[in-house]
Amino acid sequence: MLRWLGLALLFGLGAIGSTWPLASDIDQGIPLGTEAVATVPLFNLWTLAWNVESLHRGYEGYWQAPIFHPATDTFALSEPQPVAGLVAAAITGLGGSNLVAYNLILISALALNGLLAAALFRQAGMRWLPAITGGALVVLLPFTHQELGVLQLVPLAGVLLFALAVLRFACRPGLGAGAGVGAGLALAYGLSAQIAVFTALAAAPAILCLWWPHRRCRRAWGGVAVGAGLFLLFVSPLVINQMRATADAGFTRSTETVLKQSAQPTHYLTSPWPTLVPTPGIEVAEKPSGRAFWPGTLRVLMAFAGLVLAWSRPRWRRLAVAGATLLLSSVLWSFGAHLGIGDLSLLDALRPIPGLAQIRSFFRFALLAQLAVVGLSAGALQLLLERTEGFSAKWWSRLLVASAVVLVLLDLRPTMGPIEPVPPLSLELPWVSWVERETTANEVLAFVPFPQGRSARAYLGTSQWMYWQMRHWRPMVNGYSGFFPATFRSLKKSMETFPAPEALQALHDAGVRYCIVHRRLIENSPPPDPHAPIQLVPAFRDEQHGLAIFELRG
Repeated sequence: MLRWLGLALLFGLGAIGSTWPLASDIDQGIPLGTEAVATVPLFNLWTLAWNVESLHRGYEGYWQAPIFHPATDTFALSEPQPVAGLVAAAITGLGGSNLVAYNLILISALALNGLLAAALFRQAGMRWLPAITGGALVVLLPFTHQELGVLQLVPLAGVLLFALAVLRFACRPGLGAGAGVGAGLALAYGLSAQIAVFTALAAAPAILCLWWPHRRCRRAWGGVAVGAGLFLLFVSPLVINQMRATADAGFTRSTETVLKQSAQPTHYLTSPWPTLVPTPGIEVAEKPSGRAFWPGTLRVLMAFAGLVLAWSRPRWRRLAVAGATLLLSSVLWSFGAHLGIGDLSLLDALRPIPGLAQIRSFFRFALLAQLAVVGLSAGALQLLLERTEGFSAKWWSRLLVASAVVLVLLDLRPTMGPIEPVPPLSLELPWVSWVERETTANEVLAFVPFPQGRSARAYLGTSQWMYWQMRHWRPMVNGYSGFFPATFRSLKKSMETFPAPEALQALHDAGVRYCIVHRRLIENSPPPDPHAPIQLVPAFRDEQHGLAIFELRG
């Protein structure tokens, strides 16, 4: 137990060091990772806050998040992250702010990734040195650090516990081991539905490889049934609402969108940061936000060495083959719409399957490919230890292993991205105080102007409105999420002419009572038509922040 506590401390320090100065600014800002703007991080901060608020309400109206009014099931249009929400509720219950909870979850997730990876490698039969090294490599996983601005991609606890349970099942199949497999995948789904689906798809061939010797075992089939049943039991409340919310035909990803979010072979030959050993043919990305999935030259060489060395060792051969299968499967899946046979692409094959037609970011399969590289690298260290322990000159054999550990850890070091300052939620803002004081819980707000365009940058202002919504939770007609309901898309088009009568009529039809508007938008607009059926009546001015609040009357 003391050893595991020491490892938790070690990986915690690694997580803090690799994200520094986030720990020193834990209540001051939010990390962007490689995101260009804070839209997605602020949206995930709002997501955690809505989970906390819903818990306080006894989860009444959990799926009816106060965005995109009057659309329903709006919280199912993006990753709900209920597991991270429970952790955030515990932190805020102890007095921390939502921002502190967000950053603590991010740092703790990196440390827990390393700890569970070390446990996974120990379960595979590795000694402490390769297991700890593998855990440290998972803490420093390049893909995770590239995606620090997308919170749901950082915690890998569910994925690693799922892998741990699969290994146990492969060694001793049964009902308990099968239950562990189902629970692990369900936890992964509660942390990130997308990553859980990706894990199941990419790991299926590797799991089949491990399970094949037990194909005639009744206990193995019973364990499979228990695991599948337990998984469905846990995730069905999420899946049912997500399927209902995305049943609209407009929520099917277009081929053009998926192509943009699919990896290409050149992305695996591009490094996000400079490597310790410059390698011919491997380019360094100008910006880490580019598609750059090279995990490090020495790590790739170690992974290849692990596969070769394991081939002559029956004890390790099946595990090495499973790791190589996961690596190949993940890379192929990441190609997404680029992968196909003749005129039939992978995307076309997936469209008829419920839920898979909504997949967009196929490039995220690269996360699993990098995990496979780490596993094979740790296996190489294990086999190197076994090969050198028989040498009489033990000092140089130990030096060889120690050098391999140091080099593979320093091979590719992540660089912490910018931290976006976030004002405290308690900051005194006249317009927010007016909303809290003068409006009721059910009165609908519109924040104007609406975004022009579809990029994350275009929705930065919207994510900032949603941040301040955490003060009052009044429903609003605009918002940001993975999908946008038809009612919002129609309203957004009408708002291009705001404050023309047709735009005001559209707001009125959506149930809006108050509009919070940038004053410059009103000042630069033509005078309102006094005979229009819907009028904007001034209700409050916030001169300090250049905002005006209007009541919509008709």
